[in-house]
Amino acid sequence: MKIVLRHITLILVLATLFGFKNEPYLFQGDRIFVSHLYPNPAVDFAQVDYQFSGNNQEVKIAIYNVLGQVVKEIDLDKDDRSVKISLREFNSGLYMYQLLVDGKPVATKKLMVRKQ
Repeated sequence: MKIVLRHITLILVLATLFGFKNEPYLFQGDRIFVSHLYPNPAVDFAQVDYQFSGNNQEVKIAIYNVLGQVVKEIDLDKDDRSVKISLREFNSGLYMYQLLVDGKPVATKKLMVRKQ
C-alpha cells in the first residue's frame, strides 16, 4: 500500500512540475468563465460552456489549423451559456483554439478532431 501511495504522490508531483493540470476551465476571471471545448477528441462537434458579464466585452473562440490560419471563429453571446460548434467541415488532425476577450488572446489549448 505504501508503494502505491508513493507512486501516486510521485505522479502528482511530476504532473504539477510539468504543468499537467486538470483545470475545469479554459479561463476564469472576475467576470468571465469559459470551459474547455469538449469532447476532446471531437468528431462532428465540440461544445463550450461559458458565462460572462460586464459592458462592451467581446468574447470569441478562434480555431486555428497547424499553419496558424484561422479556420473558424465563434462569437460567444452574453445571453447564452453554451454553444455547440460544428466541426463537420474539419479534416482529422490537431487544431488550436484560443479564447479572445476584447480582441486579446487570454488562453490557448489543443483540439483533436478525429473523423470516422
